[in-house]
Amino acid sequence: EEVFRVGHRCIRNYFIIATALIVATACVLSVCGANDLLIKKIVLVEFGLAYLMFLTREKQIFDSICHGFRTFLYLCSLEILPVAVTAVILIWVL
Repeated sequence: EEVFRVGHRCIRNYFIIATALIVATACVLSVCGANDLLIKKIVLVEFGLAYLMFLTREKQIFDSICHGFRTFLYLCSLEILPVAVTAVILIWVL
């Protein structure tokens, strides 16, 4: 049970790091006069990479106590699928 709490809390660390990186990058690109579309794409890539690192770390944490298939099912049902649907909707709308 402790491992699951740690796995769920690790997103806070990655969110803080991703937010700081995204804000810094957006500010630097804005000051340099970059196109808004380019800034949007770079921010999305940075967020995606931070989320990928989070999923990798969460998988490592859960693999330490769970069977690989159970970890795969957890990540697909509670992490990857909702984010993928949200990302598709946001990219389609924006």
